[in-house]
Amino acid sequence: MTAIQLRRVNADHDFICVGLNHQKTPVQIREQVAFNDLNVENALAVLLGHENINEAAILSTCNRVELYAHGDVEAAQTSLSVFLHDYHKLPLTTLTPHMYCFNGIAAVAQLFRVATSLDSLIVGEPQILGQVKNAYTRAQNAGALGPSLTQAFSQAFFTAKRVRNETNIGKNAVTVSFAAVELAQKVFGKLDGIGCVLIGAGETSELAALHFKQKGARITVVNRSLDNAALLAKKYSGQAYDLPKIIELLEHADVVLASTNATSFLLTKEMMQKVMRLRRYRPIFLIDISVPRNIEPQVNLIDGIYLYNIDDLTQIVATNFNDRYKESAFAENIIQQELQFYHEKNQAKRLAPLITELKKHAEQIAQDETQKVLQAFKNKITPTDFEQQVASMARSISNKLLHESISALKKQNSQSSSSEE
Repeated sequence: MTAIQLRRVNADHDFICVGLNHQKTPVQIREQVAFNDLNVENALAVLLGHENINEAAILSTCNRVELYAHGDVEAAQTSLSVFLHDYHKLPLTTLTPHMYCFNGIAAVAQLFRVATSLDSLIVGEPQILGQVKNAYTRAQNAGALGPSLTQAFSQAFFTAKRVRNETNIGKNAVTVSFAAVELAQKVFGKLDGIGCVLIGAGETSELAALHFKQKGARITVVNRSLDNAALLAKKYSGQAYDLPKIIELLEHADVVLASTNATSFLLTKEMMQKVMRLRRYRPIFLIDISVPRNIEPQVNLIDGIYLYNIDDLTQIVATNFNDRYKESAFAENIIQQELQFYHEKNQAKRLAPLITELKKHAEQIAQDETQKVLQAFKNKITPTDFEQQVASMARSISNKLLHESISALKKQNSQSSSSEE
């Protein structure tokens, strides 16, 4: 019988990641290759139309576009690059200087680092995990997933959960808006039910509104444009007023956050003295994150007023950034542990068909040898001795063949895996 040639199953097929992100690609290029909920299903269908790609998923956020696939590594890398250019109708060399490509365990590591936010613009931010889960769900709904991507994504989610539970990487605020909310929480203990007045209706105010609302605060938005104030207030079940109402509103507020483009003070010392008389000097917490400042600095001299500006919050953010980067070392250790587990599980899965084949081969050899002995020694020894010798010979052949073959197979696979890493 011809010997089995030891080889890796689908040695040329593996997990692949091709992408662009904020670290290597300017926003004017990233925005040209973004996908949305309306076109991602069609894009996945186009991807799977490439004969060298058998599974695919697309992750598209404001900071990255990454294509995950399983297929013929060398050919699939080219196909993914061509697809990204063709689908967005870009010249073939437009994205090439900015793209990165990983395959095998390195591609899985990239997915794990993305899902755990270690590859994010803001390390520890929680939104990216939800975005990765959405990419997985969209690919699943489009029928673009198979066992390889399912395994990788599932373990990425588990790894992200471990990082969240076992480190403090997402504990402290690293945006000015969130730092303002954390500062208010330190002052009041809890924010549930407190009155929060936001002066301004821009992006920073909206982020602050989101964080304050999540903590249970009541939201009031004040702005020069009542329409803009109303739009923001409606999002967070708040109330909207125009700027002339500000003194009346501050009489009952607990926290005030100012973030506008105004070039002069919106709250002066004189105005706040009047407010404090109306409040009977009940304390109020003011946060001014505007540049130029919206609140006159001398306001802080009034009894019962606690005023913080952008520099105070920036210091908090800087400290928290340092804390997060310290925690990222622990997160990296968790990722390495999970990558090792993934690698071992994946290698065992790849070896399983070969081991099964070897066992069948060994059984066939044993049966063939048994038949030879039966024919050669039939009627020449006692039946009992004959059976014992044949059984002993069969076990010996099987054990020796399996031991040597499986050892060689594992050694070859180990060498191949090391060269890939």
